[in-house]
Amino acid sequence: MPVLDQENRTYPTTKISPKLNNVCFASGEFGFSFTLRQFAQIYAERNGGGINVDMLTQRLWGNKYFDRKTRKFVKKEPAANTPRSFVQFVLEPLYKLISQVVGEEPDILKVSQKKKKRRR
Repeated sequence: MPVLDQENRTYPTTKISPKLNNVCFASGEFGFSFTLRQFAQIYAERNGGGINVDMLTQRLWGNKYFDRKTRKFVKKEPAANTPRSFVQFVLEPLYKLISQVVGEEPDILKVSQKKKKRRR
C-alpha cells in the first residue's frame, strides 16, 4: 500500500507492506513488536530449519490459507471458516500467549514454560 506524499500529492514508488518486511506490528500496552519475517524465522527454527523464511513471510499476509490436508498454502479457502494464514499462524498464537500471561490461568503458563525449556 503506497503512502501519499502530502507535500507533492503523489504516491512514491516505495511501498509499505508486511510482505516487504517494512511494517512492524506492535502493542504498546503489552510491550512487544514484530514483523512477519520474525514470525517466519521462529517457525523455520522450530521446524528444523527446512522452511524458506522469505517464502513463508509472503504466505503469512493477504488472502492466503493453509490447507491442513495437503499441508500447502492456497489462495482459496480450503474449507468453511478456515482462518487466513496471518490469523492462524500469528494472531491466534499471540492471543493464546497474551491470555495465559494476563489471564487468570497461571498453572497453564507454568506448563507452557516447562514445555519450552524441554525443547531447548
